[in-house]
Amino acid sequence: LWDSVTGTADLDFGLRGFTRCFDINNNGVITGLFTSEFVHNLTLQYRAFVYHSRSNTFRELPTLGGRESKATAINNNNIVVGTTYDASGGQQGFVWSYRGGMVAIPGMRYPQDINDNGIVVGYDIDSSGLIHPYSYDFFNNLLTPLPLPIGYPAGSANGNNCFGQDVGYGKDASGAQHAILWSDINTVTVISTIINNAGSWSITGASNINDLQEISGTGKINGLRRAYKLTP
Repeated sequence: LWDSVTGTADLDFGLRGFTRCFDINNNGVITGLFTSEFVHNLTLQYRAFVYHSRSNTFRELPTLGGRESKATAINNNNIVVGTTYDASGGQQGFVWSYRGGMVAIPGMRYPQDINDNGIVVGYDIDSSGLIHPYSYDFFNNLLTPLPLPIGYPAGSANGNNCFGQDVGYGKDASGAQHAILWSDINTVTVISTIINNAGSWSITGASNINDLQEISGTGKINGLRRAYKLTP
């Protein structure tokens, strides 16, 4: 954990010294996965967690009856999303909150982000192995497939903001990967087509978009992979 006042602090919750943090909200609550004390078939299991950095309190999250869980994102209402296993061994996407506990997301096994309106974005994988992007309205229990650009057979939604905008990536028919933006659940754009000063950049993926409509992600320039930030 890093901040501009105290610098860097190690967060080590797991046995064998394994902890990964994936997101932090405006309340200083961190989520991720760690090696828990739960043992399955003589093997320590990974579990999702929430950690309140300001009060130094830690909470291990449950599963949906299975062995492991991983938390990928948390919003400013302290609602967490991630992936877990059910009692039959199948993977399930989940939403977890203090009040409601852990609830399965039908049809989306790999949620990546959740905004403060309870809209979750992520992906699922079909029987042929293709990745498809989805948006899920947690409060109304409504799953919506997100469109891809024409000729793109696969893609994922990775991040969203509170204004209904989502970002992620899509793969075209040749397999090349491109960053994409959903202005709403019906409108998709290849991000490189709307950048004024892309130069020699190849924008291959978008990781998140904030409420200022700034987009972050990765791409390549002069053959080297680099992070970027786009401003509207």
